[in-house]
Amino acid sequence: MNQGGGARKIFGIGLSRTATKSLNSALAKLGYRSLHWPHDPITQDELMRYFAGKKPFALTVAEEYDAITDTPAALLFRELSAVYPESRFILTLRNRCDWLDSCESFFSGPRTGDAAYEAYCDAIRMRLYGRTCFNRGDFGRSYDTHVESVRGWFRAVPAKLLEIDISAGDAWGRLCEFLACPVPDAPFPHENRFYFPHGREFL
Repeated sequence: MNQGGGARKIFGIGLSRTATKSLNSALAKLGYRSLHWPHDPITQDELMRYFAGKKPFALTVAEEYDAITDTPAALLFRELSAVYPESRFILTLRNRCDWLDSCESFFSGPRTGDAAYEAYCDAIRMRLYGRTCFNRGDFGRSYDTHVESVRGWFRAVPAKLLEIDISAGDAWGRLCEFLACPVPDAPFPHENRFYFPHGREFL
């Protein structure tokens, strides 16, 4: 069900580990055909060629879905806002210390062994964090830079941007108000909930 209509899309542009997967599930419950973390072969090829300067920006998978969350949308919010000027953007935020703890755990995990997939992940990480492996200082600075970059980009069109901290309790009310849709009679979906030293993990 496309509640957005036409070329109006919803893009979740928070960094990974800021409840982007929970946002994806919430959008699905609202009737949007939503995709979390696009990494299919076509997307990988399109973006790797774009990053290398070999072709113009294209994200074909965005034509197939009403909403996309997580990277690469977080990295490409400027390009997406140009291609889909009527779209709405959601910046998921999180307590910075909790986010860093989560990233340290996640980015320390084993590699998949898929060379093309890992090259794609590394290309995105280099552009978002300036490195492919976790470093608390660099990731912390990258979080701040990303938030300020998004705010700066949408400063002239604030109605197109929602900032929301799902892990702190921002949920159906603000999301549904932003999307102009009724609040569902169901709990907000919290995906992959874990516990870390500073609080709970909402992916």
